[in-house]
Amino acid sequence: MLDSRRCIETLDGSFIYVDPAVSLTWTEGAILCAPTMKIRPVYHDQAHRISTAEAESLITGGFAYRVGDRIFENPQLMWDLFNWDNSSEIRFICDLLGRNAKEERGIEFGCGVGRVLIPLLGSGYLVDGVDASEPCINWLHERIEDSSCDDLAQRPRLYLADLSEAAFPGQYQYAVSALNTLRYLPGVSALRRHFHMAAVTIRPGGQYLVHVSSWRGDIGPTPDGHTVQWEAINDIDDSYQVTWRKIRSDPASRMDLEQVTVHSKGHRIHREHQTQISMSIDEWFSLIQTDKEWEVISLHADASPAPVEVSQRGRPIRGNFWISLRRTGTQRSDVFTR
Repeated sequence: MLDSRRCIETLDGSFIYVDPAVSLTWTEGAILCAPTMKIRPVYHDQAHRISTAEAESLITGGFAYRVGDRIFENPQLMWDLFNWDNSSEIRFICDLLGRNAKEERGIEFGCGVGRVLIPLLGSGYLVDGVDASEPCINWLHERIEDSSCDDLAQRPRLYLADLSEAAFPGQYQYAVSALNTLRYLPGVSALRRHFHMAAVTIRPGGQYLVHVSSWRGDIGPTPDGHTVQWEAINDIDDSYQVTWRKIRSDPASRMDLEQVTVHSKGHRIHREHQTQISMSIDEWFSLIQTDKEWEVISLHADASPAPVEVSQRGRPIRGNFWISLRRTGTQRSDVFTR
């Protein structure tokens, strides 16, 4: 999800997005400072808009991206990179939701290109989706329109919205957020707002299944420089080599800076920096339950062939987890928590 504070409008109405690895300071003008300590002033008008030439200079200089050039704004690339066999993940979600959930309507927060939503539909669940990426929502809508689902009541409703601001009061009985989606919110305050908006959305007694990469105990987060690599093969047998590297943590903001690089046929086809929220399992539990709108039911460690329930107070462990939540009967009086 894009941090709106890093989006800069150009005079032609388009936007660029300042690289998360670059420090951005607004004074009389804007000052960009790259990790190499290279400093770049930005010249803008009174509305903070910059010229097209200035925008192109920032992009070619490595200070910014065009809005639309990042992985989660490119649905086909996103599908190709993350479309591995997730059948065990879907079975796990279905088991936790239970058969009775098929009689209710649910929602996926951060549905993306439908890697979870579409299999849930195929398993007989009624699931809508919301995502902040307009290209992904449009792409998913076309896939669903082209599917064999003729019953309009069975088709999902897709919404374009910021997950920290989206609420659908009392419309749903359960929710799912997969693939570390919530860690991509721009900060901890946005995450807390999201859980409140989700509480507005889910009826008392309903469920929310949340997938996060985290750690429990004194083992701590993954160290700086930690790298994960995998090969992805798309529907026409094109091969991609993906490298995901953690650059550094910022304990003050509880954010990680990461770099993603994609190669195909020996050539680098994509590279970008991303930020993700970095919190221990205890910190997740504390934030989720602060307003007493949610209670933690269970914690499951991602494992093969299926996630395994683990004690909330067991041995130190690091990795991917599923947190199962239940909506309480408590409701904050204010809708917006800034």
